[in-house]
Amino acid sequence: MVHPVVSALLATPRASDPPTRVWRDWALIAILVPTTILEGIFREQVVWRPVAVVIMAILTLSLLWRRTHSLAMLVLGFGVPIGLDAVTRIVEGNPVEFNTSIFVLLLPYALCRWASGREIAFGLVFLV
Repeated sequence: MVHPVVSALLATPRASDPPTRVWRDWALIAILVPTTILEGIFREQVVWRPVAVVIMAILTLSLLWRRTHSLAMLVLGFGVPIGLDAVTRIVEGNPVEFNTSIFVLLLPYALCRWASGREIAFGLVFLV
């Protein structure tokens, strides 16, 4: 038997008419992409520098679709860095660490704010 709270969560529909992209999204991208590139250039302990910088800069673009495709952006935003980190730990023995990857904290909020109940449940299980 499913708990009533879980049933209510799974039955929750998506938020109606989420905004696609607003000026704040573009401002975040305009700040985060150059900051990621600068961090990759000036930080000394970056493993696989060119690959890591390109991947992290591309991942910041997930902020543009975080409202309309919340679950996919959450899986990309957390999954790709975790996968890259695992590979570099195996090959190089050091993780890929970017301070600018803090933007991924916006993705769980967007998931809980804009996604359906089923997507929220799957996303939270993915995060755990």
